[in-house]
Amino acid sequence: MKLIHPLKATPTLLALSCACLPIAEAISQDDGVRGLEEIIVTAQKREQNLQDTPVAVTAFGQTDLENKGIGDIADIADFTPNLMFDKTAPLSGASSAAVLFIRGVGQSSFQVTDDPGVGTYVDGVYVGSSVGGVLDVIDVQRIEVLRGPQGTLFGRNTIGGAINVTTKRPADEHQGSFEVTAGNYNRINVRASTDIPLTENLKTKFTAGYKKADGWVDLVANSEAGNGTENHRSQKTPGDDNEGAARLAVLYTPTDELTFYVTADASRVREASAASTLLGVGKNANDPSFDEVDGFFNRAPGREDSEFSANHGILNLVYNTTQAATTDIPGYGTGVFYDDRWIPDNPARESFRTGVNGTDVDTTGFSTTVEWDLNDSISLKSITSFREVEATLNRDADGSPLTIVHCFTDFEHEQYSQELQLSGNSENLKWLAGLYYFKEDATDPYSCELPTGHLLLKATVENTSVAAFAQATYTFLDDFNITFGLRWTEDEKTMSPEFGLVESFDRPETLVPNLVDENGNQITYIEDKYDDVSPSFSIDYQVTEELLLYYSYKEGFKGGGFSSRTLVPRNDVLQFDPEELSTNEIGIKYEGFDRRLRVNAAAFLSEYEGIQGTQIEFIAPGTQNIGDSEIDGFELEVTALPTDNLMVNFTVAYLNHRFTHISEVSPLVSPDGFIQPTDQLTNTPEWSYTASFDYTIPVPSLNGELALRADYSHYSTVWNDDLNSTVLKQSPYGITNAQMAFMSDTGEWSFVIWGKNLTDEEYIVSGDDNIYAGFREANFGEPRTYGATLRRSF
Repeated sequence: MKLIHPLKATPTLLALSCACLPIAEAISQDDGVRGLEEIIVTAQKREQNLQDTPVAVTAFGQTDLENKGIGDIADIADFTPNLMFDKTAPLSGASSAAVLFIRGVGQSSFQVTDDPGVGTYVDGVYVGSSVGGVLDVIDVQRIEVLRGPQGTLFGRNTIGGAINVTTKRPADEHQGSFEVTAGNYNRINVRASTDIPLTENLKTKFTAGYKKADGWVDLVANSEAGNGTENHRSQKTPGDDNEGAARLAVLYTPTDELTFYVTADASRVREASAASTLLGVGKNANDPSFDEVDGFFNRAPGREDSEFSANHGILNLVYNTTQAATTDIPGYGTGVFYDDRWIPDNPARESFRTGVNGTDVDTTGFSTTVEWDLNDSISLKSITSFREVEATLNRDADGSPLTIVHCFTDFEHEQYSQELQLSGNSENLKWLAGLYYFKEDATDPYSCELPTGHLLLKATVENTSVAAFAQATYTFLDDFNITFGLRWTEDEKTMSPEFGLVESFDRPETLVPNLVDENGNQITYIEDKYDDVSPSFSIDYQVTEELLLYYSYKEGFKGGGFSSRTLVPRNDVLQFDPEELSTNEIGIKYEGFDRRLRVNAAAFLSEYEGIQGTQIEFIAPGTQNIGDSEIDGFELEVTALPTDNLMVNFTVAYLNHRFTHISEVSPLVSPDGFIQPTDQLTNTPEWSYTASFDYTIPVPSLNGELALRADYSHYSTVWNDDLNSTVLKQSPYGITNAQMAFMSDTGEWSFVIWGKNLTDEEYIVSGDDNIYAGFREANFGEPRTYGATLRRSF
C-alpha cells in the first residue's frame, strides 16, 4: 500500500452510501440468502458493524475504491454527502494542497499558521500539512468519512469531521498485484505491490507507483513571452501529473498478544503549478486603461460597484502608470497595459500566464503501531509517527506575460506525534482512555515580485498540543447503549515573523520590517496558548434487528493562531481566536428485506462560533474571525440490491446556513470587504444529490463477467470564497461518469474502460478575488478524461 499525491480525478460531488463493491463482492450469502455485505468501521476506535455505529459515517473498501475509479482521497467527495475536497488551496499555486469541508466547516488557507477544520488520519496518525495532503489510495483497506465534530476521540481540528484511512497490512502468503492505466492527455499510470512473508511471525509489503500525464490548460501567450529566466514552462503545462512514491510495511507478531506494525513511505511530485487562470482585471480611475463603463467590483447583494472599489487595483495602477511605457514584453513590445486583454476566451481551459511555474513536493513518513493484549479484556496501543514535507511552490497570480504578481515559497513542515490508548470491554461496558502529544515545526517563506518591489512574508512556527481523553459505552436493557466522552486539549503556538520589503530575494538583509511595536522595536516572536474541553454524548436504541435509532451531542475545537500575511506596517501581530462547534444529531440506520436494502439518514443542527475566514488588509488576504453561525441539514444514503446482478444507489444532502453574529475585524480591512449577514459559507452548497447503478452480466464463454457502472452527481450553487465574489460563484452543475469492466471468474485480472466528466463540464473549484491588488483568478475542475486500466494479481 502507498499514500502519495493525487491522480487528478474529476472533483465532482456524489453522495453515495457506504461501500459499493462490484456486485459479486458487495453481497454475502448466509443460509442461502444473498444480501449486502457487512461493513466494518472503526469510527469509535474499535471495530463495529456500520449499521450498529451511532455516527454519520460513509465507508469505502479497497475493491470499492477501484470500482469507482478513485485515485486519491480527494475523489471520495464524489461519493460522500456534504463533503467537499479541493486539491489546491487558493493563493498557494500548489497542485497538491488539501482543502476539506464537511457540513460547511473547514479551512481554505494553506498557511502554516492555520489549522484545518477536517482532520485526515492514516492508521491513526494525523496528517498536519495541507501541502502534500492529497493522498493516494493504493492498498488502502478502508476509508471512513466521519461527519460532524469528532473532538473526543480524534481531537483538535476535527470540528467538521475526520477522514480515517486504514491501510492493508501484509498478507500471510506471498502475493502481488500490478496495474497499468493509459488515457487521454498521454496519461500513463503504473502501480505494483508485493507481499513477502519472511517468517511465520514477520511479514512485509512493498508498494510503488508512478503517474504521468500532460496538462490540460493551454498556455496561449506568444511563444517569445515564455523564455524568461524565471519561466519554467518546459513540460510544465498546468493540470499535468508527474509523481512517484514507494511504501514499505512490516508486520511482526512475536506472540499472539503482541503486534508491531511499522511503515515507511516517500513520495516525489514534480508538476506544474495549480491550473489557475485569470477571470478579471481591476480598473483604477487613475489608470490609463480605465474604462468607467467596465465595472470591476461585482459581488453578492450588498457589495455592488462602488466609488471605493473603482479606485482600487493598486498593483495594476503602479505597473500601468510607471512601468508599462518602458518595459519590453517579449512577443508584445512596450506600452503593454495590464488589462482585460489577458483574460482568455475560455478561462476554464486557457491562460496567458508565462511566469513562475512548478510544484515540487517531497514527503517522507514513518510510523510504528504497537498493540498489546494485556489480558482477555484490556489492551494497550501505542502509535508513534514522524512526517516531513518539503515543497517549492510557484504562482503567476496575474495570469499574464507581465510581472504584476509572481509568488514563490520554499515550504518545510515536520511533525512528530505519540498516542497511547488503553481500552477494555466487559459484558455491558466498553471503554477507551488515552494520552496524546503532537509537535510541529514549519517554515513558510512566501515571497512575491511586485511592480512596487520585492515582498517577503516569512513565518517560522513551532506548535505543540497535548491531550487526555476517555470514552465509555454502557449497554442496558439489551437494546440501549449510552456513551459518554470527554477530551482536554492544550495548544501552545509560537511564530517568528519576518514581514517586509527587500531589495531583492538575493539580499534579504535589506528588509524593511512591517511589524514594529509601539516602542519602535521590530517584532520577532509571539506565542499564545489555547485550551478546551470537548464532551460528547450519545444514546442509541436497537428497535429491531433491522433498525437502529440514535441521538448524539458532540463538541469540537480548533485552535487560534497568527496571520502570516501582513503587507502594511502595524504595531502588533494579527491574531485570531479558536473555533468551537457543537452539534445535535439524530439518525436512523436500517437494513432489511433480507439485507437487500440499506437506508442511513441523519439530521443535525450545529452552533459554529469564532469562524476563521479570509479578510483582506490592503492587498493581503489573512485569517481573522469573521462571525458565528447556525448550520442545519440532513443526509440520506440508500443502497439497494433489487436483483443479484443490479445495485442502485441514491443520496441527497441538504445544508442551510445563517450568520448569527458578525465579528469586528481589523480596521485595515476596507468597509466593502466586510462579511455581510446574508453571505454564505465557502464550499457549502445547499443541495447535492447523486444516482448511480452497477450491473453485472455473466459471460460464461469467457470465464468472467461484464460490469457496467454509471453515476450522475449534482451541486447547487457554491460560493468559492468567504467574501462571496460573484465571479467565483459556481452556478448549479452536474457531472456524469461511467465505466465498463471485464473481470475474470478467479478475480486474477480485470480490464476497465472508463470516462469521467463525460459532458466536459466547466466549473470553478476554488479561487481568489483580490479587488485591491487588481486581479481575479480561479482554479477549474478537470475536463473530460478517459482511458483504460488493466489489473493483474498473482
